[in-house]
Amino acid sequence: MYGSNAHPTFTNCEFIDNYASNGGAVEVYYGNATFEHCSFVGNYLTSGSGAAIYSYYGYELNLTCCTFAMNQASADPTVYLYQSDTVISTSIFAQNTCTAPVSVSGGTLDVSYTDICDNSGGDWVGALSAFEGINGNICEDPLFEDANNYNMRLTGPSPCIDTGDPNLPYDPDNTIADMGAYYFDHEPLPGNIWLSSPYDPWYLFSNGGTVQFTARIRNNLEMPVTFQGWVMITLPSGQLYGPTMQANVSMQAASEMTTNTLSQVVPSYAPMGVYTLIAHIGLFPSTIHSDEIQFVKMGMAADGSEAPVAWEKLAYGWTADAPAATPDIPDEFELGTAYPNPFNATTTISLKLPVSQQVTVTLFDVTGRQVKTVRDGVLSAGNHRIDVDAHGLATGVYLLRAQTDRNGSQVQKLVLVK
Repeated sequence: MYGSNAHPTFTNCEFIDNYASNGGAVEVYYGNATFEHCSFVGNYLTSGSGAAIYSYYGYELNLTCCTFAMNQASADPTVYLYQSDTVISTSIFAQNTCTAPVSVSGGTLDVSYTDICDNSGGDWVGALSAFEGINGNICEDPLFEDANNYNMRLTGPSPCIDTGDPNLPYDPDNTIADMGAYYFDHEPLPGNIWLSSPYDPWYLFSNGGTVQFTARIRNNLEMPVTFQGWVMITLPSGQLYGPTMQANVSMQAASEMTTNTLSQVVPSYAPMGVYTLIAHIGLFPSTIHSDEIQFVKMGMAADGSEAPVAWEKLAYGWTADAPAATPDIPDEFELGTAYPNPFNATTTISLKLPVSQQVTVTLFDVTGRQVKTVRDGVLSAGNHRIDVDAHGLATGVYLLRAQTDRNGSQVQKLVLVK
């Protein structure tokens, strides 16, 4: 996106997987710009500066409640500011592969209530160093829900929850603003659903075709439950049509599962344009949670009509019809081998849990002194991966202990090399 001599405000926008010169996602050229609750994820720079944002003579650039993650620039920063007066507040910069999170050449900079952590070129470096450890700023793992799949929502133990600017409007759950683009709801829903597709958006030719996706569904209740799952389609005209899929999803207490591949058939006579596929769980038609993906159909029906089309209603692929999609529950508790080990700054461990239970993962030095709590909370039965962040710790040998309330504890040795 390019703006020249303009003064736009962007709210609740996602800038994902873009590439360009001078701002992989956004270039601001002479003007003001405000970004609120926006995420910049997976953008990369082909040339110039700024993997996510390039601001050239940005008179006033405001980044409030934004998330910058997994952006890439081989020799440049995530955000490049040239003669720009910039305010960054209640935001997150994490896991960017860039020379620095922010680089400043002229202008002013103010940073507050922001988490900058685990960036390849350093965290509070350059112009940011003046703000390290003050104004509510931190350097801690934000604990994203699923960064590898670009889900940058916060999980329960995140240090970014309720630590944003207390003077900003409260989050919808009536708590202090969370850092980053997505707030953490302190009153979790009974269940959640998240969609994943090889392509988003998915492009179809004029003769129609099939949109394929999977759904990850979580039961947050400490009791077995059967959700109803269904899919609605928003047509290019804006009209809502469906359900095109509908099925019951039975789940164990505090469990999570991923469906087999679901296939949405799109007929040849469907009008061209952009569609939104929305998957819901709840008790039809009342929704507990939903998620969506987009697809684009190229070409128009012969009569040019945008009337609702009688798509085939499908139900296969959900748990009710695909027993193979039920979660793999281990028979016993196991703390898996960390990888990599030895490691530099971060490594990952695996945990196998036969039942849902309280789990505390703690790091000790060789004298037995506790140096870090890696994870402390309830985990569902199943297989888990947990990142261990050792930023700020000295080179040496450490002991990692996974303590459960039902299956005892296990320990393994980690070697940190810097």
